[in-house]
Amino acid sequence: ASATPFAPLAITTSLGGNTAVLRAAGNIDINRPITMTGTAGPRLDIVSPGTVTFAAGAALSAPGGLWRVWAPNVVNPTAAGSFSNLYGCVYGDTTICSISGIALPTSGNGLMRDTQPTITVAANPTTGVIGAPLPALGYTVTGLLNGDTAAGAVSGTLSTTPSGTNTYTIGQGTLASPLGYNIAFTPSVLTLRRADLTRHMLMDAFHAENSSDVYGRNLDLPYVCTAASVAGGGLAAGAGRDPLASEWGKVRNQPQLSGCLNVTDGGSCSAF
Repeated sequence: ASATPFAPLAITTSLGGNTAVLRAAGNIDINRPITMTGTAGPRLDIVSPGTVTFAAGAALSAPGGLWRVWAPNVVNPTAAGSFSNLYGCVYGDTTICSISGIALPTSGNGLMRDTQPTITVAANPTTGVIGAPLPALGYTVTGLLNGDTAAGAVSGTLSTTPSGTNTYTIGQGTLASPLGYNIAFTPSVLTLRRADLTRHMLMDAFHAENSSDVYGRNLDLPYVCTAASVAGGGLAAGAGRDPLASEWGKVRNQPQLSGCLNVTDGGSCSAF
């Protein structure tokens, strides 16, 4: 391995031992496969201040070890094989990337980039029920580069801090980027509601539907649901004192039946 820069560098089919560094003062074109043959964790480093370009089939292989490409730009990197992007890392870093502060992995291939891009992580607004297990907290990631995924670029868990009555601020918690992205975090709110309030909200939405699949018939206006005793003893006892309506009121007073009536029909039988 030579630490002396040289350019341009054109590589033919090559075999290395346990450690090799291919370094140039300019761009590097890799047009043949490179295989490391060492048995004690072989390692291959390719270093360029410009662009490293892989030709089709120019795969890198270090069985039991790893390879790394240190360059601002890499063309056709999938030809080299499987890898992860790592940001904020400069050639010469040993255990910690000097820009992003992430720990350099001891295994796995990587494209090492000396810039640290910023991604936005926004916590999702969430609603839960008082007394029930807290709902899962989620987030949305934007600004990813180079084919990175949210699952690979962000790890950790969100935090919650009380901010009011039954409300909590959702904070960044332990979220960080193992790939070295800088994270711009947007907090959100977790709101807990009473269980009975949640049911009332659902019932209000249900009763607001003025359609036959909700009420069993086509209506101009929805029925109004009251206590059956009011329906039976109030409206039926009003003007006209319709005796049949009074009897219907008694029937409707049974707990397994509906206490809903059409108020536009007053105390007549058709109200039920």
